[in-house]
Amino acid sequence: MSTEKRHATEHAERKHHSTAGEILNTDISKLFKRQRQKDSVNDSLDTSTFPVVHKKTDSAKPERSLGTRIATSCLVVLLCMLLGFGYVTQLRSASDNYESLSEDELVRLLDETNTQVDRLEEQRTLLSSQVTSITNSTDKQRELNEVAKKNATTSGILAGRLACQGQGVTITVSQTGMPIEAARLFTLVEELRNAGAEAIAFNGVRIVASSYIVDTDSGMQVDGVLVSSPYEFKAIGDSNALSNAIQISGGIGSQLRVRYNANVIVRTQSNVVIDELASTRNYQYAKIVE
Repeated sequence: MSTEKRHATEHAERKHHSTAGEILNTDISKLFKRQRQKDSVNDSLDTSTFPVVHKKTDSAKPERSLGTRIATSCLVVLLCMLLGFGYVTQLRSASDNYESLSEDELVRLLDETNTQVDRLEEQRTLLSSQVTSITNSTDKQRELNEVAKKNATTSGILAGRLACQGQGVTITVSQTGMPIEAARLFTLVEELRNAGAEAIAFNGVRIVASSYIVDTDSGMQVDGVLVSSPYEFKAIGDSNALSNAIQISGGIGSQLRVRYNANVIVRTQSNVVIDELASTRNYQYAKIVE
């Protein structure tokens, strides 16, 4: 009896497994059938189209891209604002510098500018006349030698290699209060140059393009030469223009008197002799173009 029950149980289990397998196979067949139907719709060998695989979208990525674009835009706007602010500040600063000047100072600046323009025009006219004279001369070599001699004289005076004389001014600056800074006296030299000085000497030192005035532990030096008060300047040029450049209200003469309590005496003279000579400089790098 037990044997018959065991056979009946095994038969029931086999039937159950068989039924479950059939159901599973049926489900798998249905899935394959549905997929074939979808592929038949999406696939086409004639048109070479294939199933479209949709990429999963990352919601965080668009947010990061948008945030990056916003940050970049804000940075660009900020940089533009800073550039605009700097430009406006520069314009206002330049405008304030001119607005703070008095009428006499503006006139002086205009006169110095006109003087420099006139000097450039004179040089242009001189060079043009030299070219014309050389071109029209029958003896071009002799004319070239004369022009070279004139230019050598002019360059010799400017370079401080030749002594010279002519109308101009002498200036004496006596230090009575606090020490005068070298930068202030260098400004005085620059004012003379801007006013058209053709030759300048300072306490026995010939001032040329490469000259310098500095404060050292030992005292003030001009091109390495120690100088002390009273400071003597000699300048050759238009005596009225040179005197006005120093004596004008708010100019370097007034600054020396007010800030340093210095005595500044300017004398115009019909003949100023500058016989101080600049030392010859050896040029290590600059060579003549042949």
